[in-house]
Amino acid sequence: MKPPIKVLLFISTALACLSSQAQTSDSYNDLAKEAFDKKNYDLCIEYCNKSISASPNGWAYWERAASYYNLAKYDLAASDYASATSYYSSDNTSLAKLYFFKGESDYLNFRYSDALTDFANATTYGYSDYKYLYWYRGNAYYFTEDYSKAESDFTSALYYYNDNPKEKAKLYRFRADTKTALKNSDGALEDYTSAIETNPGDGYAYESRATLWKNKGDYSKAKDDITRAIKYKATDELLGDLFLYKLYQDRSLYNYYLRNYEEGIKDAQEALKTDSSMTTYWHMGLNYAGLRKSPSAIEAYKKAISKTKDSSDKATLYRNISLVYRKDLDYRSALREINIATGLNKKYRQAYWTRAQINSALKQYAAALNDYDFCISLYANDKASLASIYKERAELEFLMKDFDRASYDYNKLLEFYPDDVSYVYNSGRFLIQSKKDVTGAKQKFEKAIELDLKIDTCSDYSYAQLFLGNTSEAVNNMFRLIDKYRLDTYQYKWELHMLACIYALAGNSAKALEYLDKSMAAGFDDYDHLINDRDLVSISKLPQYTAILTKYKVPHPKL
Repeated sequence: MKPPIKVLLFISTALACLSSQAQTSDSYNDLAKEAFDKKNYDLCIEYCNKSISASPNGWAYWERAASYYNLAKYDLAASDYASATSYYSSDNTSLAKLYFFKGESDYLNFRYSDALTDFANATTYGYSDYKYLYWYRGNAYYFTEDYSKAESDFTSALYYYNDNPKEKAKLYRFRADTKTALKNSDGALEDYTSAIETNPGDGYAYESRATLWKNKGDYSKAKDDITRAIKYKATDELLGDLFLYKLYQDRSLYNYYLRNYEEGIKDAQEALKTDSSMTTYWHMGLNYAGLRKSPSAIEAYKKAISKTKDSSDKATLYRNISLVYRKDLDYRSALREINIATGLNKKYRQAYWTRAQINSALKQYAAALNDYDFCISLYANDKASLASIYKERAELEFLMKDFDRASYDYNKLLEFYPDDVSYVYNSGRFLIQSKKDVTGAKQKFEKAIELDLKIDTCSDYSYAQLFLGNTSEAVNNMFRLIDKYRLDTYQYKWELHMLACIYALAGNSAKALEYLDKSMAAGFDDYDHLINDRDLVSISKLPQYTAILTKYKVPHPKL
């Protein structure tokens, strides 16, 4: 947070407390004041030194402190303000100012706890220029992580800046920062918006609000705000232009989340003009991976790795490389890279989870089970992830025909989410395909349908209807979903893929192949999911299936 520009407070030359001071000190003090008025602070300090040598006096310490302050020598300024206080022990007005000025100096020297003590002394002696007191003290509270008091001071300070919209906008932004620290994201969002409304050119407010939108998962609004931040900070008179690369880095990431990969690469390249750090290459790698430009993605990730010594960051980047190989069905290379990641960070939960999935694709089931078992211990306090792990482990155990363990895992995930449509449906599917409980399976499908109808039907509704024998209803619902998402390119291709799966499970190979082709034409490129999709087993050996994969250049798995 930036403090306001210091308003020079010209100190009276009255030396009421120095009636016995020698004439030589008076002469040096006059010369010091003249030099100060001309902003020749080095010369002022020289005369103050001579005055103090001749006869130590409070005025010279005070004037020298002010000169040091204006030369940004805040440690020396604070020391001189402290020395001056002993000469004004009976003058509360002067003591109040001296302690406040010392507080300013300590604050600007990053000595925030000392500054808070100084401000407390200033108020004890009656300091009443609240406009600056609230500003500096609020910031000092912020940097000492006393966020509630910081928020209170920023709120009090707002009243004094009604005639200065730029400074008032900063206060709204400062208060928003405290609310963010207090985990009041909605309040912070309101304050960043107030800052922007007060000063539409405040690029920092746009930048901070973008982060909040990102944290809320609204990447479109985050991108809009970071774009405005780039516009305004590019014309910032101080340091904004020097840090534009950070904004381009952020927008590159938002574009990645929005699947605007080409734009994301352009932003990373823009950031690269002034910054070649790990983050720039990292974001570039993400967007190249999104475009399935695997060699470029891997190259960017490797450059990012070369830019850091942090083992956790390196582990994450090696996992990213592993995911690139996995997308290309190069499971052997994916396993090699994920092993490097776990070696670098032995508590890296996502890496073990990823390795379990890779080992499962490699049909190294025992190794996959070991990783899933380990993941369950690592994710013990993360219910959502734990449920997903139980589901994946159950599906693997079903393939291994270990129906008792699979049954245990399905029951565990339903303990966490008894009314989750997908989990209820998948549990029913297991019961009917394992022939453990056909009646129970029917009840699960009916419950999944009932739960889904309360919100809006999804593909799980179609699957449940299919397993209940209602093929027409299953297919018709998929056509409804395809129409619903016809303008959402990502969801649209997935709905087409799901319809291919429904047809395959229903035994209609011709229609399954037709909609598989349509999904691929629409951009479906999750090859790892495709070749491991249990729903397409019935058509996976057909020559037409192989022809479709060849047509869309799906790579051959490296197992």
